[in-house]
Amino acid sequence: VLWMENLGVSEAVNFREEDWVQKLTGQNFDIILDCVGWASSGDEVDRASEALRPGGQFISLTNFDLPEEVAGMKRGCIVKAVVPTASSEDLDTLVAWVASGDLEVCVDQVCPFTEARHALHESVVGQCRGKVLLCQCGASGGPRRVPCGRSACGGA
Repeated sequence: VLWMENLGVSEAVNFREEDWVQKLTGQNFDIILDCVGWASSGDEVDRASEALRPGGQFISLTNFDLPEEVAGMKRGCIVKAVVPTASSEDLDTLVAWVASGDLEVCVDQVCPFTEARHALHESVVGQCRGKVLLCQCGASGGPRRVPCGRSACGGA
């Protein structure tokens, strides 16, 4: 959580260790962005609505079976499942931002393509502090952790 706050996140909660809905209820957030699939049922989305302002949005990047109408959304909150997509222009813009320093990316591990299975596992398990990259460089010796050079990442 401290790592996230150092990156500029206004509120970060480890949902594995505490009841984030209880902690955040009544704080009137504009958006709750579920990147890990926490809300797997309408009841959980219903509870989450208590932390949103009227008209706020609950957006899931991982669960596409969420009901669009949930009892707790009576406050005018909106439930959305979003599939992120990118065009080549979007990717060119991101590359330019990284090159200019306007966008900093924390990298946790760099893996050769021969370790793609390991890289996917590391990414899915959710224990990484940053991105897991696949490298075409033909590097051998397996995955390696690299410092990202950004102080907010704690060097991990």
